[in-house]
Amino acid sequence: MQNMMERVMGLLEAIAIQFTRIDDRALRTGFSGRNVTCETLILVDEKRCRIEIYSPCPASIPRRRLQAMMELIARSNSELVMGHFDLHPEQGRLIMTTSIILGTADLDSEILRHLLFANWAAMDAHFPAITAVLSGAVSPKEAIGRLGDEAEPGNNNASETTEVNPQPRIHRPFGGRFGRITGMSDN
Repeated sequence: MQNMMERVMGLLEAIAIQFTRIDDRALRTGFSGRNVTCETLILVDEKRCRIEIYSPCPASIPRRRLQAMMELIARSNSELVMGHFDLHPEQGRLIMTTSIILGTADLDSEILRHLLFANWAAMDAHFPAITAVLSGAVSPKEAIGRLGDEAEPGNNNASETTEVNPQPRIHRPFGGRFGRITGMSDN
């Protein structure tokens, strides 16, 4: 019988997603959307029958923009149908997270594809709002309002909101779980 990691790797190959195996429980992939190119980490937890997908935002969050970003993330998360953004203030990192606990259910390519593309579509759709708030150009409320101009907020189905190229294009290696984390800038 296939273990869960082998199953995930087989399904990724079946849906033509390139990846690199990091270790016994982690895979690296990525995507290029309309708005952002992002690296993605897929964690497979055999014991808990869980798959977790993390896409760290390539933009760092400076301390001076933390309050505005917290508001943006709260507004964004309330609209997402699947997954959520995690803000790590101490590291200045924002990560899009989707996950599933399978229990006794079988993992198939449609479930994995939806889980992965929901993650990618949410990051791609929200990236313009993230950068607008980081630059101070607009308020978080206005940034979320602008999402409706390009894609329906909360609709994070990649086939409808964005075209993603699931081939990794960035060459920044993961250091630790979410990539090299540097201190926040004070500006």
